[in-house]
Amino acid sequence: MNDTAVWRVNFGGDPLLLAISLPDSVIGLNQASGVLPEGAYTTFRTYQKAWVPKLDEHFRRLQETALLTLSRPVPMDEAVLRQALSLAVQRYPHGEARIRLTLDLTKHVGDVYISLEPLKTPPPEAYERGVHTLTRKMQRSNPKAKLTAFLHTAQQTVQASEQKVEEILMVDPQGFILEGLSSNFFAIQNGEIWTAEEGVLSGITRLMVFEAARNLGINIHLEPLPLRQIPQVEEAFITSASRAILPVVQVDQHVIGDGRPGEQTKALMEAFQIVLKESLEQLFV
Repeated sequence: MNDTAVWRVNFGGDPLLLAISLPDSVIGLNQASGVLPEGAYTTFRTYQKAWVPKLDEHFRRLQETALLTLSRPVPMDEAVLRQALSLAVQRYPHGEARIRLTLDLTKHVGDVYISLEPLKTPPPEAYERGVHTLTRKMQRSNPKAKLTAFLHTAQQTVQASEQKVEEILMVDPQGFILEGLSSNFFAIQNGEIWTAEEGVLSGITRLMVFEAARNLGINIHLEPLPLRQIPQVEEAFITSASRAILPVVQVDQHVIGDGRPGEQTKALMEAFQIVLKESLEQLFV
């Protein structure tokens, strides 16, 4: 049974949602994105099937990518889109969901698709023990635009990897760690955070981590870390909508710190939950 569901938002029409039939071979958001028109996208998750974080920011991200790609804004009725999103989540029968909004920028510019799949989060032991990552020399062609075309590249990169790890980190030609294929990357050195600003997508979860760090009084350097400095890093973690803050204890063959999630990362994980709770908004009003 295919648990992935996709609807096109029928702005100004009835019914509000038009179901998109997917081939049986298409499973999950990434594969579903491959059969939809290319465009801007943003991904987030539900909480208790009724709450989502910073929805306005997700809408802004779609518009920002449209402007970067087409050099003009694309009208989008956010009130109607909220209604459509609420209806889609109500109709989805599989518990907590990972959601992707796709704004068509190629075929019928302005069409919006809502895709849902069952939410999968890392197991508790991943947060307790930390995860391993690999690095690859690659980067987005247009780092500030979140385009579905990159999803195919990311999927190919994962499939080509001989090792199965939590995430693959992209390294630019100068040897700086930029971000993960589906996450942002943070390193902690001398008690301060280092994370790339240029050449990366500024994930919404990333912005919430900044707020959590400020609440803890931790300095943030918006600069990428050279890969060669990984052996000196004290702590590291990646962030995304479905992972929140996930400790990293190994990059390639290099063990981070003592090979266990560090104390500052643990403190950030707790502080992040407070920021997250404050950012949630109810879908059904």
